[in-house]
Amino acid sequence: MAIGLDGNAISVADFSAQLGKQVGSSAWRPIAQERIDRFAEATDDFQFVHIDRERAVRETPFGGTIAQRLLTLSMVSTLAEDIMPVSPELIAAVLIGVDRIKFLSPVKTGSRIRGVFRLDRAARLSRSKLVIRLQCTIEIENEAKPALSCEMSWMLVLDEPSAETGSSATALQPVHG
Repeated sequence: MAIGLDGNAISVADFSAQLGKQVGSSAWRPIAQERIDRFAEATDDFQFVHIDRERAVRETPFGGTIAQRLLTLSMVSTLAEDIMPVSPELIAAVLIGVDRIKFLSPVKTGSRIRGVFRLDRAARLSRSKLVIRLQCTIEIENEAKPALSCEMSWMLVLDEPSAETGSSATALQPVHG
């Protein structure tokens, strides 16, 4: 179950009621050189600023290697998992879009990042589908400027109401923002 700012679990309905508010922060995640190297291998992004520490120290203002900006962006869905509501009614949370991406500051190797999320929109598409938009800021531990900001759209797939039990995800009222 997702953990809210007060340390308590959040249901889908409670999560949706947080429209316009910060819904949570992820755990801090380390960005180690090994992760950067694996991302370079997966994407063929072998720029020296990512993989050659000695050269990066000599030739860049960063004091060493930095993570690929797309590596940082690729972490947003993983970081969002920490704050997504989890309840018996939620079958899946599917990322359907990332918009308004702004890369604000490089992430130095050895840094830790976390996601801070605000719920900007929630709209019911059907009895079993809710679309939410989260404003995401990726913070760098002990840095004043964040690594990036973006908007993420998720489809929450909810369990259909059961005729036998009378339980229903429809207790969640449509929220528009």
